[in-house]
Amino acid sequence: FDNLPDILVECLTLPQNRDELSYILMYHVAPGRITSSQLFDDMTIQNLNGNKLVVDTNGRVIRIDDSRIVNEDIVASNGVIQTIDSVIIPPGFDVPRFLKTCTTEDDDDDDDNDDDDDDDDDD
Repeated sequence: FDNLPDILVECLTLPQNRDELSYILMYHVAPGRITSSQLFDDMTIQNLNGNKLVVDTNGRVIRIDDSRIVNEDIVASNGVIQTIDSVIIPPGFDVPRFLKTCTTEDDDDDDDNDDDDDDDDDD
């Protein structure tokens, strides 16, 4: 998530956007235990969202969609982790549209920081 724009990360981590965050995270997860030695060129892997990820092997570089595997075969209790260098945004997830609909809890005013000199001050 470090490579994503800060505003996108902020929006995704808001409680009201839990479904969108989950959708993006689950796009990165496939059932089973797939090690890097089992990956081959043009292989497709169905993720937990039901979408297909495409493997590209070019020499020693292995890519899942457009993301490069940078740390291979981290064994966990529930599978094998292949660390990639970027977040894969699922096809159909419209980031600009999502950002337009994303608001923060403090975004219910007209961005004047409530420092206006209106007449409701207790003098």
